[in-house]
Amino acid sequence: MAGINLKKNILMGGSFRAIIMIFSFFCSLITARYLGVELKGEYSYLVTVGGFLWMILDLGVYRSYPYLIRKYPDKIYNLFKWATLTFILEAIILSVLGISLLKVWSKILDYNFKPEYMLLFIGYITLSKYFMQMQSIYLGMNKILIQSLGDILNSGLCLLFFLLAFIFIKNGDRLSVIFIATLMAVAIAIIYFLINSKPRTLPKGLNFKFITSAYSYGIRVFLSSIIIMLLIRVDIVLIKRMLGFREVGIYSIAAHIVDMLQVASNLVGGYLFVKLSDTEDDFTKWQLMKKIMMLFGTFLTVAN
Repeated sequence: MAGINLKKNILMGGSFRAIIMIFSFFCSLITARYLGVELKGEYSYLVTVGGFLWMILDLGVYRSYPYLIRKYPDKIYNLFKWATLTFILEAIILSVLGISLLKVWSKILDYNFKPEYMLLFIGYITLSKYFMQMQSIYLGMNKILIQSLGDILNSGLCLLFFLLAFIFIKNGDRLSVIFIATLMAVAIAIIYFLINSKPRTLPKGLNFKFITSAYSYGIRVFLSSIIIMLLIRVDIVLIKRMLGFREVGIYSIAAHIVDMLQVASNLVGGYLFVKLSDTEDDFTKWQLMKKIMMLFGTFLTVAN
C-alpha cells in the first residue's frame, strides 16, 4: 500500500473541508428559515440524539478501520462487507423495535414520535453510521480525494435539496421534508463510495476473528469519543429539557461556529492517526505529533 504524504492530505482535506463548512453554514441558515425556530430546534435535537445513538451502535469500530487497513490491507473488503451487513440488519431491527415500541421510545427520548418520524430518525442513525464507516475505510486506504469528494457530495446535495424545498415545497410536513432531503444526500454519497470501492474479488465469507479485532481496537477509543461528544453536544439536550425546542433552535445556529472548530480538529487528527499507523519509529512519531500539536495550538489560539 502506498505511503502517506501527511502535508498533502491535510492540504487537500482542509481545502475540501473549508468548502463543506461554507455549505454547512448555508444549510443551517436555510433550514432555520424554512423550518422556523421551533421546528429547527426539533431537527437539531433529533440530529444530536441520533449522533449519540449511532456512536453507541458503532462502539468506536469506525475509528479502528484506518489502523487495521494500514496493517492488514488484504482484509479491506471484509470491512466493506461488515459495514454493509450491519447497516442492513440495524435498519431492519431498529425499524421493527422503533415502530412496535413507539410510545416507549417517545418517553425515553423525550420526543413525541409519529411512526414516519421514527422511521426517518432510524434512517438517519443507520445511514450516518454507514457513511462514517465508509469514510474511515477510504481514509485508511489513503484515498483522500474520494473520501473528501464523498463528504462534499453529501454536504452539497443537502444544500441543494434544502434550497429546492425552501423554494418549491411550501406546504406539508416541513420537518419530514428536511429529514428526507438529509437522508437522500447521505445515501447518494454512500453509493458514490460503494461505486469507487472496485473490489477485484469480494471475500466469500467474513473473517469474524478480524472483525472482532476491529471492535477490540474501537472500544478503546469509544469512551473518549462519546465523552467528547457529550461535552460538545449535551448542551442541546439540556437546553431542550430545561427550556424547549424554540431555544434549541436559536442556540443551534449560534453553536455552528464551535462545530467548525471541532470538524477542523477531527480532520487533522484523522490524517495524523493514519500516518502514525504507517510509522514504526517511536521518535519519528513523537516529532510528528509535536509539530501537529504546535501547528494546531496556533490555529486554535488565532480562532479564539
